[in-house]
Amino acid sequence: MAKIDDSVKKKVPELRFEGFADDWEERKLGDEFKKVSERNDGSFGRNHWISVAKMYFQSPEKVQSNNIDTRTYVMREGDIAFEGHPNSEFKFGRFVANDIGAGVVSELFPIYRHQHEYDNNYWKNAIQIESTMAPIFAKSITSSGNSSNKLDTKHFLRQKILVPQINEQKKIGSFFKRLDDTIALHQRKLDLLKEQKKGFLQKMFVQGL
Repeated sequence: MAKIDDSVKKKVPELRFEGFADDWEERKLGDEFKKVSERNDGSFGRNHWISVAKMYFQSPEKVQSNNIDTRTYVMREGDIAFEGHPNSEFKFGRFVANDIGAGVVSELFPIYRHQHEYDNNYWKNAIQIESTMAPIFAKSITSSGNSSNKLDTKHFLRQKILVPQINEQKKIGSFFKRLDDTIALHQRKLDLLKEQKKGFLQKMFVQGL
């Protein structure tokens, strides 16, 4: 990666892969995304219910909705959903990108779909950068009584964001995908070590009287 001179930082990131020199393009979010309200036509059952907050398919036996065909939206891979519960990390809530495959989500989550070629690994990270998204949300959301923020679609799609060309998206996305895979691998090893420790504690100490 190459570090960028301060004088040209405005439309390029501070660190950049070799071979990329073009400015990032300023785009309205409405040029990149459109809001979709695709209803389930019966193609998706309880085994395709997506838990938006952590982006995984919920166990069918835990899906309690009786309205899976009428009170849900279809979320395709690459779509992003707004999860409006604020916390210490995300002041106004956040977007979550679907990287697990098509399914259904509660209609409480507005869904936005890309209109042009994109790299999902790039966007799943870009849409969670708080320094970028918080100013956009500040102009685009309203608060509801249940402490979950709601997104005003018209205001949101008028906001602007800097976007690299698709080849640079793919390069950045691939880099962060490798990092995520490494983190996941070490997490599995850590979980295994914790289980081994638990087993040793049970077998190497006298358990009560």
